Amino acid sequence: MRPTKIGQVVKYHTPFPDENPNQLYVMLELYEDVEVPRGYMKPLNFPFHLETRVVLDDVEVVKVNASELIGRRLIVRKSDASKVQGVVMNVDEPYLFLDLKKGEEGAETNVLMTVKDDNGQFHDGTLFVDKNSRI
Repeated sequence: MRPTKIGQVVKYHTPFPDENPNQLYVMLELYEDVEVPRGYMKPLNFPFHLETRVVLDDVEVVKVNASELIGRRLIVRKSDASKVQGVVMNVDEPYLFLDLKKGEEGAETNVLMTVKDDNGQFHDGTLFVDKNSRI
């Protein structure tokens, strides 16, 4: 499936031999109203802010393994908009099409999960990635 919105996670469907076929990218900009639809993307889990221009037909939206987050200390945004940090105990969907929505404080996601805070309380919400944190 070709990317249709900013924040989708993609990878090259036919990478060059010297490229990592498992490298994931997040779409930063899309231009579909041009002769050859293109966009700009940034690699995930990469220490530098390298943006790459890409023809949209060369990449595909991929599902990510959210169950890899279990056991990590992360932040959830609850339904009342409060944020709680804790250890991830459960994710609702092990594999999903990840959507990221950039905000002033960080990125909102569509990953539903349960965390256990330092007091032993359980909290349900969506994964929130603080702009200063690294997953």
